[in-house]
Amino acid sequence: MKSLKGIPVVFIALAAVLALAGAAMALWWESLIIDVTVETGTLDAQLSVHNYGDNEIELATQMNESNPEVKDVSNITCTLSEDGKSVMVYVNNAYPSITYFCEIDLKNTGTIPFKIYSVSFSGNLTDVAEEFEFQPGDDGVIDIANGTQLEPGDEVVDILVIHLSNDAMEDSTYVGQVSIVVEQWNEYPTPPRTLLPPPELGG
Repeated sequence: MKSLKGIPVVFIALAAVLALAGAAMALWWESLIIDVTVETGTLDAQLSVHNYGDNEIELATQMNESNPEVKDVSNITCTLSEDGKSVMVYVNNAYPSITYFCEIDLKNTGTIPFKIYSVSFSGNLTDVAEEFEFQPGDDGVIDIANGTQLEPGDEVVDILVIHLSNDAMEDSTYVGQVSIVVEQWNEYPTPPRTLLPPPELGG
């Protein structure tokens, strides 16, 4: 075996390997970890019904009817769904120039603020209704309207009013729908990516 100044080459190579191994074993180190958990909030809104009725007796009193109560021949009912996401409004024996109302509460039941993106009215009721709209509650302001912001726990109350014009036909059925879309406050007025189609009217 060849040698370098009397030292075999194989021994020199072995010494180099041992030196590197020793250096590796002597390297001090540690690994630091950052664990990240993100828990998202919830966007949630619910409706409730405070009161409902019509103005038949009040109107009969204003017109000096001797027995206003007998003029109370039509009625309105407003029924809240179990999940608070919808209200079924039913007007029975309706006729023109009577005002029917339903006091609606909209509440932010989620954990983040939201804004009302849109409030829309649809159906053939819009063709014969002189009024089919939200009107102010006790605060004198229409709150259930585009751009209204509700913080978590906040709520607003407006009055849904239905008033038939003389264009309404006898013995007929008219249907309408009010759609309220809310979205996270910091994206308003960006249109929501997807909106589920409304349920079929009259279904």
